[in-house]
Amino acid sequence: MEIIILAIISTLVLTTLVWIIFFKNIQSKLSHENDKLKMELNIVKSDIDYQVNKKLEDKTSTLNQQILELKRESVIIERESYDKGKKDASTEFQKDYYVSVIPYKETYEGERDYVIFGKKNKYVNVGFQRQLFVKGIPVFDPVYSFVEKYEFNEFRLNEEAINRLVNNAIKTIAPQAGTFIKVTENIIEK
Repeated sequence: MEIIILAIISTLVLTTLVWIIFFKNIQSKLSHENDKLKMELNIVKSDIDYQVNKKLEDKTSTLNQQILELKRESVIIERESYDKGKKDASTEFQKDYYVSVIPYKETYEGERDYVIFGKKNKYVNVGFQRQLFVKGIPVFDPVYSFVEKYEFNEFRLNEEAINRLVNNAIKTIAPQAGTFIKVTENIIEK
């Protein structure tokens, strides 16, 4: 009987040992699969983080471009508004304030001194009269500006040439005045 008990105990020990080895093998496989699944989970998490960051970066880039475009449009609109305000103010100013310029020619006699006797010659002065107007009403007295002097017998300028001469003189004096200065075509005799 002892042999039977010994055989049963040894069978039980052997079976227990086989089950322990079997469970250790299964535990090792499950631990290996668990590590493998953790790695796959980390890869999936990294991929998800990458995709989220990429979409976030793309969206941020798009929004930054939209912000830059809006700023550019804002600057353009601000510049256009400034230019319009400047133009409107200039137009209002020109309605209320302007300088009227009228070309003139003045004929006079002057003496030319010679050693023995004096001789009277005729001369022609060409210039322009300017006067400030506020709301269409003249302010101050007109001011006369001399441009050129000719001897009467040498004087060959017609009205168009006198106007051109006066316009060129005004452009050199006040090139930025624009339409603030209004030059008339009529020439006055002074």
